Amino acid sequence: MPRRPRCRMVDWMPEYSGFLPEGVSPAGGAVTLLVDEFEAVRLADYEGLTHEECAERLGVSRPTATEIIGSARKKIADALVNGRPLRIEGGRVRVRGCCAFEHIRGIRERFPSPEEKGVHIMRIAVPSENGEVFQHFGRAPGFTVYTVEDGRVLSIDQVQALGTGHGAMASLLREVGANLVICGGIGTGAVMALRSLGVDLIAGASGSADDVIRAYLGGTLVDNPAVIHECGCGGHHHEEGGCGCHGGKEEGGCCCGK
Repeated sequence: MPRRPRCRMVDWMPEYSGFLPEGVSPAGGAVTLLVDEFEAVRLADYEGLTHEECAERLGVSRPTATEIIGSARKKIADALVNGRPLRIEGGRVRVRGCCAFEHIRGIRERFPSPEEKGVHIMRIAVPSENGEVFQHFGRAPGFTVYTVEDGRVLSIDQVQALGTGHGAMASLLREVGANLVICGGIGTGAVMALRSLGVDLIAGASGSADDVIRAYLGGTLVDNPAVIHECGCGGHHHEEGGCGCHGGKEEGGCCCGK
């Protein structure tokens, strides 16, 4: 099993989640710039740091920093030359000096309550990574949050998760003010936590998070309760003697409790 990549350090999360080309129709699908790639190119090209200095700030080796910078520049060039939308999301990052309290306070500032925004506002949270529905609810690196009014998407935001497990995810969704979660695999404990918050659930989704939202708003998204498992990791591979949470462990066994 490949080793899970370590988190890269960033000074802050990007304020903008994406950019669209103006003047022509997009020539292809969106280019996804990972948050650590955004940070690397910000440090190297905006602040003018050397690759060695970038590596120190990111908490990686110099060759890794060079690789990240090169990948980021290629993606940005692709978006500019080919007129493709650019999305900034995903990657395994940790905000420098960020604690749970600061993270939650920032979320509250970004997501006013529906009463403050208007009674017809709905927030749909999709556990995601790199624009795709993440298939293990309790271990998702973050959520794509769609603010919807009268069947129209008003905004799309990326929210980084702090911690794993359905308790941490439920707390995050409470601060976001989510009305609905659309996910892939999910455990019964997470389902109960969402119900206690009054959050509706559609399970069994896969593929692009944007496509899933379009299907939901178009009335074609189908709920699949069969993917709800007693194990919080979604039940994957237990029949083979392994755990679908990719081997994450806590004291006493697998993090999913099996």
